[in-house]
Amino acid sequence: SSSINAMVYVRGNRADYDRWADLELTTWSYAHVLPYFKRQESWEDGAGPYRGGDGLLTTERSRFQDPLIEALAEAGLAAGHPTTEDYNGAQQ
Repeated sequence: SSSINAMVYVRGNRADYDRWADLELTTWSYAHVLPYFKRQESWEDGAGPYRGGDGLLTTERSRFQDPLIEALAEAGLAAGHPTTEDYNGAQQ
């Protein structure tokens, strides 16, 4: 829940939705649920392939900055882990 995730809006992982579709829950594939996510959302940069622009749920990038988080991100990069600008976008 958002109460324990610092009010961060993170959708479920694409692979999970597609796995459900593989189990014959075909209307739960990522391609099928993405339009519903987009319809409910109003992303600060406007609508795009993975984000909605005029829904009731206003979402924006975090303005929070913490040196520990920056150090963690840099360590991940140094270890070869990729980063993503939008974890509700193409890559989570």
